[in-house]
Amino acid sequence: MLIDDIQQNFSSFSPGFWIFTGTVFKIDEQMKKIFHFASNEIELEDFLKSIDKKSADFMQAFFASSEINILNLKVKPIINTDSYLLIQGSVIERDSKGKALCCSGYCIELKTQFSVPRVLHSNELGEWDWNGISGECQFCDNYHHMLGYDPADNDFPKTFDEWVELVHPDDLDAVEFQRQSSMNPEFGDKFECSVRLRHKNGHYVWTIGKGFVAQRNHLGHAISLYGTNQSLEIIQKKYESALQKISMDSLTNTYTRDFFSKKWKDLQNSNNYPISFLYIDVCYLKMVNDTLGHDVGDEMILKSVKIIEQTIQMTKFIIRMGGDEFLVILPNCTSELASACINNLIKAKSRCEDHTIPTVFAMGKSLMTGKTSLKDTISAAEREMQKNKEYSRSEDRAVLLSYIESIKKKKIEYHDTRI
Repeated sequence: MLIDDIQQNFSSFSPGFWIFTGTVFKIDEQMKKIFHFASNEIELEDFLKSIDKKSADFMQAFFASSEINILNLKVKPIINTDSYLLIQGSVIERDSKGKALCCSGYCIELKTQFSVPRVLHSNELGEWDWNGISGECQFCDNYHHMLGYDPADNDFPKTFDEWVELVHPDDLDAVEFQRQSSMNPEFGDKFECSVRLRHKNGHYVWTIGKGFVAQRNHLGHAISLYGTNQSLEIIQKKYESALQKISMDSLTNTYTRDFFSKKWKDLQNSNNYPISFLYIDVCYLKMVNDTLGHDVGDEMILKSVKIIEQTIQMTKFIIRMGGDEFLVILPNCTSELASACINNLIKAKSRCEDHTIPTVFAMGKSLMTGKTSLKDTISAAEREMQKNKEYSRSEDRAVLLSYIESIKKKKIEYHDTRI
């Protein structure tokens, strides 16, 4: 069977990958998009609510206790009842009661409820094809890289039997199933398993192997097989990358408000009190953006963040609350230490006398001992910041206006009094 014929029968797609850790699904951006989820971490209960009840009941039983370790399920999403989804995966570990502790797999959207998609081309997967007659195997470049080999490396397996030598001894039963499937159509034309493959450096890489028989001869023996191996390390990196995007501000590399809402639960520990808050506002950012452009405005923000990072040496979390506003959380920090931090920041920004954009920001502080609410504590720091901002309004405006005029080489009339 030619590859063009296979592509007509097996639709290619962009899969979304997932890892299930016993109670939580960790998903990449593609699966998040497929399901229209708001987060990259989904509780099992919430995930089951997103699909039809029959599929949800099956998955609930599959994760709770099952002798079956291969998941192959077509589901109907609640949010879009006109489409079907294929969820496939493998259980890596169950506890003594059969409860799934770790599973991984992928999910894709089907064109129709009868679609049977298979990954044929993807730069995220290691692809292979196996000649059932000669035993010869061909592996794509990504497959080589996944196991630490150069595509031109002659040491890499060229046959199925040579590939078997890379398989962890404890996973040879999965390999035997593949061999039986290729020889006997009663075993089915599709297979999936978790298998560890030996890296060139000697360690083993956990992978999910998926494959299908593309053609059999008159005896039922497979003469053409195709499939992929997906490294779980890649899935984890994809998840971490997605988590990084929602946790870190892309410009300043400070934390986002979403991160703050999650991290605050961890910080609410008696060992972290007292907790000080610094509310910092980069002043006259709009005036800089309007007269010199957003690139210079970004430079102003980055320079302010750099000063904060370098000046405050104690444990801190810097959160970008808005375009020009930052909240600095200081665990185990008294009011006196917070005042010292502000004084040091004032000295640090006054020492910046180079030819770059001046650092002009207002600050306020507050203390949380465990008796005050988070909202009230942050509001107190913001009120103090606003008070200090009003106090230095004229001076800060003059400093920045002088810099802008030195760049423009002319007098500037700017009437927006917002800072």
